[in-house]
Amino acid sequence: MSLKVGDIIENAIWMTGDEPEGMKERYKDDVLVTIASLCAQEGYEHGPITMHELKPGDHRCPEVPEHIQGSKVRLLVVESTLVTKLVIDGEHSFVGNLDRNDLVKLRKITRDRAAKDLKKIISDDECDEIIELLGTDAALATLRTIH
Repeated sequence: MSLKVGDIIENAIWMTGDEPEGMKERYKDDVLVTIASLCAQEGYEHGPITMHELKPGDHRCPEVPEHIQGSKVRLLVVESTLVTKLVIDGEHSFVGNLDRNDLVKLRKITRDRAAKDLKKIISDDECDEIIELLGTDAALATLRTIH
Protein backbone atom coordinates (compact mmCIF):
# COMPACT_ATOMS: atom_id res chain seq x y z
CA MET A 1 0.00 0.00 0.00
CA SER A 2 1.43 3.37 -0.95
CA LEU A 3 0.11 6.15 1.27
CA LYS A 4 1.15 9.76 1.70
CA VAL A 5 0.19 12.72 3.85
CA GLY A 6 -3.04 14.21 2.51
CA ASP A 7 -4.51 10.89 1.37
CA ILE A 8 -8.03 10.11 2.54
CA ILE A 9 -8.45 6.70 4.09
CA GLU A 10 -11.80 5.10 4.66
CA ASN A 11 -13.45 2.02 6.02
CA ALA A 12 -17.05 0.94 5.76
CA ILE A 13 -19.44 -1.70 7.01
CA TRP A 14 -22.91 -2.67 5.80
CA MET A 15 -25.84 -2.33 8.19
CA THR A 16 -29.21 -3.93 7.62
CA GLY A 17 -31.27 -1.52 9.68
CA ASP A 18 -32.44 -4.44 11.80
CA GLU A 19 -29.46 -4.51 14.16
CA PRO A 20 -30.16 -5.03 17.85
CA GLU A 21 -29.73 -2.15 20.30
CA GLY A 22 -26.09 -1.12 20.59
CA MET A 23 -24.89 -2.92 17.46
CA LYS A 24 -24.56 0.29 15.43
CA GLU A 25 -22.22 1.67 18.10
CA ARG A 26 -20.20 -1.55 17.94
CA TYR A 27 -19.97 -1.20 14.16
CA LYS A 28 -18.74 2.38 14.59
CA ASP A 29 -16.09 1.22 17.07
CA ASP A 30 -15.00 -1.55 14.68
CA VAL A 31 -14.47 0.77 11.73
CA LEU A 32 -12.65 3.30 13.92
CA VAL A 33 -10.29 0.61 15.22
CA THR A 34 -9.63 -0.51 11.66
CA ILE A 35 -8.73 3.05 10.63
CA ALA A 36 -6.38 3.36 13.63
CA SER A 37 -4.85 -0.05 12.87
CA LEU A 38 -4.24 0.85 9.23
CA CYS A 39 -2.58 4.11 10.27
CA ALA A 40 -0.42 2.33 12.83
CA GLN A 41 0.54 -0.36 10.35
CA GLU A 42 1.52 2.22 7.74
CA GLY A 43 3.10 4.65 10.22
CA TYR A 44 0.73 7.60 9.88
CA GLU A 45 -1.43 9.72 12.11
CA HIS A 46 -4.92 10.59 10.90
CA GLY A 47 -6.88 13.78 11.35
CA PRO A 48 -10.50 14.20 12.44
CA ILE A 49 -12.84 11.35 11.60
CA THR A 50 -15.99 11.89 9.59
CA MET A 51 -18.73 9.32 9.65
CA HIS A 52 -21.78 9.10 7.41
CA GLU A 53 -24.28 6.61 6.12
CA LEU A 54 -24.92 5.96 2.43
CA LYS A 55 -28.14 4.53 1.08
CA PRO A 56 -28.16 2.14 -1.87
CA GLY A 57 -28.14 4.27 -5.01
CA ASP A 58 -26.26 7.17 -3.38
CA HIS A 59 -23.14 8.51 -5.09
CA ARG A 60 -20.14 6.30 -4.17
CA CYS A 61 -22.34 3.59 -2.64
CA PRO A 62 -21.44 0.21 -4.13
CA GLU A 63 -24.01 -2.41 -4.95
CA VAL A 64 -25.41 -4.08 -1.85
CA PRO A 65 -24.06 -7.62 -1.45
CA GLU A 66 -26.73 -10.30 -1.84
CA HIS A 67 -26.34 -11.55 1.73
CA ILE A 68 -27.11 -8.07 3.15
CA GLN A 69 -30.86 -7.66 3.51
CA GLY A 70 -32.93 -5.62 5.92
CA SER A 71 -35.52 -2.95 6.41
CA LYS A 72 -33.14 -0.03 6.07
CA VAL A 73 -29.85 -1.11 4.47
CA ARG A 74 -27.08 1.47 4.83
CA LEU A 75 -23.33 1.62 4.38
CA LEU A 76 -21.59 3.17 7.40
CA VAL A 77 -18.52 4.98 6.05
CA VAL A 78 -15.69 6.39 8.15
CA GLU A 79 -13.14 8.71 6.53
CA SER A 80 -10.07 10.57 7.69
CA THR A 81 -7.12 12.36 6.14
CA LEU A 82 -3.56 11.29 6.83
CA VAL A 83 -2.01 14.34 8.46
CA THR A 84 1.52 13.32 9.35
CA LYS A 85 4.02 10.52 9.19
CA LEU A 86 4.19 9.02 12.66
CA VAL A 87 7.44 9.21 14.55
CA ILE A 88 7.39 7.48 17.88
CA ASP A 89 10.14 8.74 20.11
CA GLY A 90 10.41 6.69 23.29
CA GLU A 91 11.12 9.72 25.44
CA HIS A 92 8.18 11.78 24.16
CA SER A 93 5.64 9.07 23.41
CA PHE A 94 2.71 7.98 25.50
CA VAL A 95 3.72 4.33 25.18
CA GLY A 96 7.31 5.13 26.12
CA ASN A 97 6.14 6.62 29.41
CA LEU A 98 3.72 3.87 30.44
CA ASP A 99 4.30 1.71 33.47
CA ARG A 100 5.56 -1.71 32.27
CA ASN A 101 2.52 -3.56 33.72
CA ASP A 102 0.07 -1.15 32.05
CA LEU A 103 1.90 -1.48 28.74
CA VAL A 104 1.70 -5.28 28.92
CA LYS A 105 -2.06 -5.09 29.64
CA LEU A 106 -2.70 -2.64 26.78
CA ARG A 107 -0.65 -4.75 24.36
CA LYS A 108 -2.67 -7.84 25.29
CA ILE A 109 -5.98 -6.03 24.76
CA THR A 110 -4.74 -4.56 21.47
CA ARG A 111 -3.37 -7.90 20.27
CA ASP A 112 -6.62 -9.70 21.19
CA ARG A 113 -8.69 -7.10 19.30
CA ALA A 114 -6.42 -7.32 16.25
CA ALA A 115 -6.67 -11.12 16.26
CA LYS A 116 -10.46 -10.89 16.42
CA ASP A 117 -11.02 -8.01 13.97
CA LEU A 118 -8.07 -8.27 11.62
CA LYS A 119 -7.57 -12.03 11.90
CA LYS A 120 -3.84 -11.62 12.43
CA ILE A 121 -1.28 -11.62 15.21
CA ILE A 122 0.50 -8.32 15.64
CA SER A 123 3.91 -7.57 17.14
CA ASP A 124 4.68 -5.45 20.19
CA ASP A 125 5.76 -2.63 17.88
CA GLU A 126 2.43 -2.77 16.00
CA CYS A 127 0.55 -2.83 19.33
CA ASP A 128 2.52 0.20 20.50
CA GLU A 129 1.73 2.10 17.31
CA ILE A 130 -2.00 1.40 17.69
CA ILE A 131 -1.95 2.38 21.37
CA GLU A 132 -0.08 5.57 20.48
CA LEU A 133 -2.58 6.39 17.71
CA LEU A 134 -5.66 5.75 19.81
CA GLY A 135 -4.18 8.10 22.34
CA THR A 136 -3.94 8.76 26.01
CA ASP A 137 -7.67 9.08 26.69
CA ALA A 138 -8.55 5.73 25.12
CA ALA A 139 -5.67 3.94 26.84
CA LEU A 140 -6.43 5.43 30.25
CA ALA A 141 -10.14 4.63 29.93
CA THR A 142 -9.26 1.04 29.05
CA LEU A 143 -6.85 0.71 31.98
CA ARG A 144 -9.47 2.13 34.37
CA THR A 145 -11.97 -0.55 33.32
CA ILE A 146 -9.53 -3.40 34.03
CA HIS A 147 -8.05 -2.12 37.33
